[in-house]
Amino acid sequence: MATGLVIHISSGDDRHTEILSDDSVRIGASENCDLRLRSSSLPKTASNSVLLELSRANGSYRVTEFNSAVPLTLNGKPVNSGSEIRDGDEFRIADSELVLHFYPVRALPAVVPGAARETHVAPFIEAAAIESAATARRDDIAGTRDHELWQKGVSACAVCDGALPMFRGKPLFVVGGGDSAMEEGLFLSKFGSKVYIVHRRDELRASAVMQDRARANAKVELLLSHRVTAVLRGQGVELVRVADLKTGAERAMPAAGLFFAIGHVPNTKFLGGQLATDDQGYILTTPGTTQTTVAGVFAAGDVQDKKYRQAITAAGSGCMAALEAEQFLSHHH
Repeated sequence: MATGLVIHISSGDDRHTEILSDDSVRIGASENCDLRLRSSSLPKTASNSVLLELSRANGSYRVTEFNSAVPLTLNGKPVNSGSEIRDGDEFRIADSELVLHFYPVRALPAVVPGAARETHVAPFIEAAAIESAATARRDDIAGTRDHELWQKGVSACAVCDGALPMFRGKPLFVVGGGDSAMEEGLFLSKFGSKVYIVHRRDELRASAVMQDRARANAKVELLLSHRVTAVLRGQGVELVRVADLKTGAERAMPAAGLFFAIGHVPNTKFLGGQLATDDQGYILTTPGTTQTTVAGVFAAGDVQDKKYRQAITAAGSGCMAALEAEQFLSHHH
């Protein structure tokens, strides 16, 4: 699940606006989040930048990388790689009076300019770049869960993972019946020995063109009115158990991987309807920009892109959002 981060910043005399009148906040996009902190109460030079890379586990965050020329303490102790961070924990930068409190993003009032000033969560934010990504839909199938074979032979991105050596020359499975499933199956046919596309209905939802392409590929086999009931492991994925929904018969078939292709859910629920989205929940932006329907709030990556969904395109739009946020701030100060 993608995770966003917000830093609540205050000083000893609670002068939020004076200290942070020209700062912006990026809401992170993944399980591992790069978090850059900067205070305008310190000289704006690279030597005063702070980089924290955090990973999430068991309801808390842990510092996986720490790089700072400025002394930083967490709850009065020096920050180190491996330091555990929980809600409300207190950072202090150098010898200044600046105090930073850590909170995960739970609602849009923590990020929207204007609205944020009316809350106690983050009254300092004047611009935000939202990059909270989209989560691939997955069926709850035994063997595919997070603590089982997920990302160990089970994936939701053929383009990302399909060319890995572990899948080459071996049978592979795709779950889904739409255009995405056909595209994933055709892509995987370049690497696997055989690709089975499993769909629980009698008819595919994919367009006629995509169906024709899949049926014309000798390495692709459609298993209609079937569903995957389990993925069995050895060193990785070894067998996929498939049930015929008409006869009830089940069989275990050799496989090296299984790919879900049943859509994505943009991680926009925390926005609470304060930004315009399409009917699927993707944030609407002005074409050619990352500007949302709220001035000073920008959206980048999969949270607003349901077509490409690639790391490189997300990174590019993230750069756009950062530049636009900086430009917005410079024009308003």
